[in-house]
Amino acid sequence: MKVLIAQVCCLFVFTIGAQAQAPVGFNIAIQDPAFPVVPSATYGAAAYQTGVWNLATNQLPGPFTTAPMSDLNGNTTGLTLEFYGAQGWQSWDQPETAGDDEVLLDHGLWTPGSCNLRVDIHNLDAGSYRLFTYCLGDPFAMDCVSVQGSVDGTQDTSLADGFSDGFVQGKTHTVHRFTVQASESVIIRWGAFGAFLYDGRLDGFQIVPDGTSQAESYCDSTVNSTGSMANMIFSGTPSVAANDLVFGVRDLPLNQFGYFVVSQTIGSGVTPAGSQGTLCIGGAIGRHNRLGEVLFSGTAGAVLMPLDLTNVPQPLGPVAILPGETWHWQYWTRDQNPSSTSNFSDGNRLTFTQ
Repeated sequence: MKVLIAQVCCLFVFTIGAQAQAPVGFNIAIQDPAFPVVPSATYGAAAYQTGVWNLATNQLPGPFTTAPMSDLNGNTTGLTLEFYGAQGWQSWDQPETAGDDEVLLDHGLWTPGSCNLRVDIHNLDAGSYRLFTYCLGDPFAMDCVSVQGSVDGTQDTSLADGFSDGFVQGKTHTVHRFTVQASESVIIRWGAFGAFLYDGRLDGFQIVPDGTSQAESYCDSTVNSTGSMANMIFSGTPSVAANDLVFGVRDLPLNQFGYFVVSQTIGSGVTPAGSQGTLCIGGAIGRHNRLGEVLFSGTAGAVLMPLDLTNVPQPLGPVAILPGETWHWQYWTRDQNPSSTSNFSDGNRLTFTQ
């Protein structure tokens, strides 16, 4: 049931402390003041980006500025978001959401119709990013999101068939790639359109430093029982000092166990006996199969694991990664396709910095 909390037309400003010195990620939950709660720091949402979630809320009308917010590690930065044209706050019950999904998706900003409402992001560190925008609109309308300068154009979302499949781009959220220069603002347009100009909603953002500038996929995976190839994704940075990398894998066989394997050496692309996948690493191969590292894909077909750069498994014992080194990872998973077998994700390499 939809519950309209406030209705105004306004400009309001969200501020995030003093500026950071290097590109970092942000998780921002845009919440109804009647529900001032954020997801837990272990929740990565569609971006698989874990870390501190910021609460963006205040009583309307505006303009107004929130308390300083934080990056993923809880450090204050100088990021500022300005919202133009929002009509108010709204809470609505998505019956298939629960836990952190419900916290993020069931409360947020509201506006009737129009795809021309605006959010400006100021003081984002120069670099390349992906912006995940969460906006669950009316089942009979589409929320629309565009990012100025993004190669991905305008994208739409529609919740016509519910949240039963979890996060799906084009259904629950949009993803836009963009590059920002120093002192340059990022401009987002959002709203909704439909047969009767249904409501548009805005639930939150994840600003993710672009993993393509950090990791290179050098070896394709093979199709598994889902009909897709499993692919690795990344959040965080390749900085040894920061030690903030998080690995994820999407499009895995459902409800199967697996773990990451790692080496400093590229493999010859062999298919191990009993497997349907391609092993893309060679030499001394370490296995992330220690306590807490064996992962389960569940009904979402996805996994997530923070990586400790001081404790990377190798055959003769764990080692610490050093600046300038290049390492290679894959994910190894069980599968039923149709009989018991295994498969791999694509192979990815990262070169680490200070």
